[in-house]
Amino acid sequence: MRRVLILILLLLSVILSGCNLLQNTETPKKTVTEQDVRDAVTELINGINDGNTEVVQKYVGAASPIAESLIEKLKGNVKLSNVRDISVQGTNAQATVTLEVVPLKVSKDVTLNFNVADVLQLNSPLGLLSILL
Repeated sequence: MRRVLILILLLLSVILSGCNLLQNTETPKKTVTEQDVRDAVTELINGINDGNTEVVQKYVGAASPIAESLIEKLKGNVKLSNVRDISVQGTNAQATVTLEVVPLKVSKDVTLNFNVADVLQLNSPLGLLSILL
């Protein structure tokens, strides 16, 4: 009888501790800082200039034709001069970027909106093409 009681208590403690472990397995949400947004913008523009499709697709997500279009139109011609007005609110991040199209000597401020999930992704990647207009 004593053994049965010990086995029941042992089984009960294993079950309760197992359930407790499952409840605490939530991964902490990644917090995005202003520096993360700056780094993302710099990496995106460098990826466009270098023609690195993988880097650009990282920020435009499933819109791979847009990544190819950005690279085709802007490869080696975009100069990033200023990243400012960065705000991170909840799952959205926004930055105003001054870009220059080098051969045209045209500078334009572009507002980039990012969705913060596991990684930063542009909400409207075609906004970068507005610097050609």
